[in-house]
Amino acid sequence: MIEPFTQNEVSARFENAAPAIQTVLNADIHPDLLRRIPLQVERLRQDPLTDPLDLSVDVLFGASAAARARMPDAYSRACITGSDITTALASVFHTVDPQRLKAITAKIELLYSQLSSAVFGQEEMIERLIAIFGDHFKGLRPAHRPSAVLMTGATGVGKTEVIKAIAKFFGIPYMCLEGGDFTESHHVDMLTGSPPGYKDEGDGILTNFMSKHHEEAIVFIDEIDKAHLSFRRLIMNTLWTGGLRNKHGFDRHRPGYVYVAASNAGSDQITPDMELRKIHEVLAKAFSTKGGDTQPEFIARFELVHAHPIAEKPFRDAIEWILRDMESFPALQNFDVHVRNIDPAAVQHIFDQINNTCTYKQNSAGGIGFEQGRASNAQERKYFNLRQISFAMLHAIRESASSLVEQLTRDGASSLWAEGKVRNVDIVQSGGSIELRPIA
Repeated sequence: MIEPFTQNEVSARFENAAPAIQTVLNADIHPDLLRRIPLQVERLRQDPLTDPLDLSVDVLFGASAAARARMPDAYSRACITGSDITTALASVFHTVDPQRLKAITAKIELLYSQLSSAVFGQEEMIERLIAIFGDHFKGLRPAHRPSAVLMTGATGVGKTEVIKAIAKFFGIPYMCLEGGDFTESHHVDMLTGSPPGYKDEGDGILTNFMSKHHEEAIVFIDEIDKAHLSFRRLIMNTLWTGGLRNKHGFDRHRPGYVYVAASNAGSDQITPDMELRKIHEVLAKAFSTKGGDTQPEFIARFELVHAHPIAEKPFRDAIEWILRDMESFPALQNFDVHVRNIDPAAVQHIFDQINNTCTYKQNSAGGIGFEQGRASNAQERKYFNLRQISFAMLHAIRESASSLVEQLTRDGASSLWAEGKVRNVDIVQSGGSIELRPIA
């Protein structure tokens, strides 16, 4: 086994290479500050397998970038200060300074309302995710490891949407991987890159993402249960070590990342009152290998967040929200058309359409999307998929929306609204369909 450099060896290398370092960085740094970097790295480095030389170089380049940010132009020679080194250490080891902690705390307080408007009927899931992401960004976690979440639940309950909303809210990079794209053992090379000498050698999609985004990011892995066992092992090692090594031997250490895996495997056996131990057992079995070996060690790497079937009231709220969001359709945006009122009968019409055509019954404790009727014996329960709302809505409103857009295109907005008036429409039920009715 190759042992990492010791702190004294790193300090000696930095001291001997000081002139070359300053030339490469085009920056001045006092010898005492240069010696300070390996000392601080050793103090903050918690994983003995990480290389202090690599970490010290990352801090050095981060401090240089911080110093250069103060310069009037990119060609001026910078001067690295102790404050620059502190900034770089916080970036590399993801420690949180008091000012940033205050800003994060204030932002997290706004997160619940943002997520509630993106996903309906999942208050428990949202609260759990806010706690996990809040702790992560506040630094309440091991400094050398990323956070990991396994989201379970049926298709269409909002797992993907809520993670996208979190990434957008915090303004951090987001990467999505599909477990179905990694069903063979050699597919792992897509993540880390092919070895030197092979066709299409180079960085993989994940190591390339890591090289571009050094601090915080979300890596979302959908349907991870479909991925090959070698893929899951790679993710397990990444969660344990905090990084990934590409085929050329370069480490990408990213403990500031949050890995979110999603799966509907086993979700039909999970009930709201089930103990955590039992949930672990159900998922370990659901993630079994082709040979039948359960995967408790894989499940144990994650914090579990389960999304239960959605009740009728939030499902109706989702219908109304999607109807109102019609004004964001490009054809209506072109004419600055706004939805004013939505007839409850229109919501009921779409609800009935889904109820009559898109549901099925399942004799289990969980299912897809929306749950109607909670029988004590968990039998004959109906389920909806939230994604079906859009299809049902478009089917019901397509003719009216097409006629409105054709008239606007042919005759202009003045044919329906007086000059200077707000271009409002009401969404109402009309016979066996839904109508967009202009308000003159």
